[in-house]
Amino acid sequence: MIAAGLRLGDGVCVIYYNATQEEGLIEFFDTVPEKDLPVWLNSMAVHELSHCIEQREAYVRRRFDLVLPPGIARDGLTVQGYFSVVRSGAVETWGEAFADIVSVLYFRQAVPDRWRQFAGSLVSLRGKMAGKSPEHDTTDWLHQIIAAGADKPANQSLFETAFQLRRHYRPDRHAPAAAPAGTSPRRF
Repeated sequence: MIAAGLRLGDGVCVIYYNATQEEGLIEFFDTVPEKDLPVWLNSMAVHELSHCIEQREAYVRRRFDLVLPPGIARDGLTVQGYFSVVRSGAVETWGEAFADIVSVLYFRQAVPDRWRQFAGSLVSLRGKMAGKSPEHDTTDWLHQIIAAGADKPANQSLFETAFQLRRHYRPDRHAPAAAPAGTSPRRF
């Protein structure tokens, strides 16, 4: 199990590694061919870095509109108020969705000929682990983003695109909106 947090004093992203093996992850990584391990390890690092990016946007830049899901008040929100929302657990799945979307975008960039295979494996892993960690079940987002092609504008970072895609493809949306600028809502 890996976790990450932004150290506010100096802006360093600290990644924590728990050496205790987790059953579902052991089974998953036992099926990964050795040649694919670097891609998976990099995607895990990008996933954890994403949490620090989101924390920087909230705690340092105070861009609550970017990091909070619709339905959570932003007007007059302070860093302490944001921290209270985070501690309540109300945005855990929202944060995991961001990090998983970044991972899918990373797959698209790093292994363009096989990205759907890697992204599909991530969806499968999240689905299998949903009973144990429902707050990490991001499959509704991932299915939509994969189906749409996980497009990223050339002039945007993975993180900027993921912020847009997370909001656009959130599962609780009833009416589809226009795709984020520079992305293509293609269906395959």
